[in-house]
Amino acid sequence: MDDDLGNSAATLAEAGVYLARAWGTRESVGRGRICACNADRDQCRVGLAGRHPVHADPARTATRDPSILEGWRTAFASENMLALTGARSRLVGLSFQDREALHVTQRRFGALPFTPLSEAPGGSRTAWFRWARPPVIDPDGMGTNVRVHAEGARLLVPGSTLADGVAEWVVSPADARIAGLPLPWRQTILNAADRRVFRTA
Repeated sequence: MDDDLGNSAATLAEAGVYLARAWGTRESVGRGRICACNADRDQCRVGLAGRHPVHADPARTATRDPSILEGWRTAFASENMLALTGARSRLVGLSFQDREALHVTQRRFGALPFTPLSEAPGGSRTAWFRWARPPVIDPDGMGTNVRVHAEGARLLVPGSTLADGVAEWVVSPADARIAGLPLPWRQTILNAADRRVFRTA
């Protein structure tokens, strides 16, 4: 069987994105691991079952080294992966609550370029873009159903398994290069600097 998560990780690493390990769908976290959870998947203590990092500081353990990523998939096959956003990975994400939110936002700010697009089991969609120095802002900067993942945030790598299903690519980075954000979108984010600071999870 193909390793969809491993393939996603390898493709993103090739594009310069740093990845970290995330708590997966196994029943509990082994003794000695630094993790916010030590409960079964339905009782995630931080409310992000399968989506939060294994280590307290994922940036310190993140890598884009193919051999390390391959080793993780062998040693920690039940775990998910997170892509780090921000200047280090030159990556920023825009998450839309659902397809309608994506369409509404595009009508407001203009069509988005062809770029990798992922979908979570619950139906939310995330467009992956090249870093353009946006601040970490309150999600209502672009609408109540849109969240900007900028410096210090993390995106779930497609192929990761959650309690309600598997995150998947709608448009894979193997089929579309990570595009830059169009100017109207970038300007809206930059103009939101006076809003309440919001750190995405």
